[in-house]
Amino acid sequence: MIRAWSPIGDREMRVGLIGLGSMGRNHLRVLSGMTGLRLVALADPDVTALTSAVAGSGAQAFAEPMAMLAEADLDAVVIAAPTTSHLPLTLAAIERSIAVLVEKPLAATPAEADLIVAASSGPGAPPVQVGHIERFNPAVLELGRLLEAGWLSSVFAISSRRAGPFPARIRDVGVTVDLATHDVDILCAIAGERPVRVSAETARRIHASHEDLLFGLLSFPSGTVAMLDVDWLTPAKRRQLTVLGEQGMFELDYLTQRLTFAARQTRPTPG
Repeated sequence: MIRAWSPIGDREMRVGLIGLGSMGRNHLRVLSGMTGLRLVALADPDVTALTSAVAGSGAQAFAEPMAMLAEADLDAVVIAAPTTSHLPLTLAAIERSIAVLVEKPLAATPAEADLIVAASSGPGAPPVQVGHIERFNPAVLELGRLLEAGWLSSVFAISSRRAGPFPARIRDVGVTVDLATHDVDILCAIAGERPVRVSAETARRIHASHEDLLFGLLSFPSGTVAMLDVDWLTPAKRRQLTVLGEQGMFELDYLTQRLTFAARQTRPTPG
C-alpha cells in the first residue's frame, strides 16, 4: 500500500544512499556538503567502502540496501547501485513513501522502467527522479535558453558524441543503456518531441558480454534528424554536441562546459 507523501516542513531532510561505487561516491561528496539535509544511512555490500564512508559521514551502515529501506527513518534515498537492482530498490522505496533519486539508466529494460513509472504515478506516490545529470550542465541549460529565445528558428540536425575508455566498473549493461541514455534524453529535449523512427548499429569489441559501440539515428516528426556516436573504445574522453539550424550552428563541449555559436553567413537563393 502506497502511503500519502507529504513535504517535511522546516526540519532537515533525512537521506539515505545506496551504492558506493564511482557515482555513489560522487553523491556521497555532494550530499555531505549540502545544507537542509542529513545523510543518515549508507548501504553497500563492500565492507571496506562502507566502513570508510560511514567514518567520514557518521551515517548508519547497512550491508543490505533492502534492510536500510526497511529499518532507517528516511525521507529520501539516492539509488546509485548497479542498474539491474534499480527496479526492486525503487519499488521498495516507493512502497515506503520514500522520495527517490535513481541514477540513470532508470532500469535495465523498458518493461522494468514501465513498472517504475506506473508505481511512481500512483495516488500518493513520492517524487521519483532519474539522475540525468547532463540536463543540469550549465552549458546545456544555456543552450536551452538560447533555443527558447529563437536563435535557431528551426533545428535541422543534431549530432552527439559520447566516447571514452572502457570503464571496468560497468558489468551489467552495455554502452547503449549506460551512456546513450544521456544523449537520447538531451536529443529529445532539444528537438522538443519524441522520434518516430530509430535505427542503430552496435558492436562488441572488448566488453565481455555487452556492446561497447553504438551508432544511432533518430528521426523526429518535424523533420529534425539526430545522430548518436557512443563508445567505450576511444582512448580519451569526448563529450560533444552539435545543433545545426536555420540561423547557424551551436557546438557544445560537456566536459569544458563551453558553448559556441557560428552564425550562417549567407542564405541560399530559393530555386
